Amino acid sequence: MRTAYHATNPDSHVARNKSLLNDCVKANFNARQLDFDQAMKICDCTVAAVHTVPHDEFDQWFALVQLNPSTSMQEQRWYPELLPKLQACTTQ
Repeated sequence: MRTAYHATNPDSHVARNKSLLNDCVKANFNARQLDFDQAMKICDCTVAAVHTVPHDEFDQWFALVQLNPSTSMQEQRWYPELLPKLQACTTQ
């Protein structure tokens, strides 16, 4: 079944985006943001903001952070452009 699935050339960003969304929702609940609808609004916005980063650069960072969680997003060259978009997500 796995071979058949991979033969369809699935979009590798689907799994990444699901992981980002899930992690974002968990972070909101851990921060005591218990309104699920609000958390989803923030997290949908966050994933949309991440889509503005070149996929290859974000994927490279995302792969690094999976191996070394201390790899900071703030140190990436695309972060200054992403930051205002992320901040806008939390003011909705």
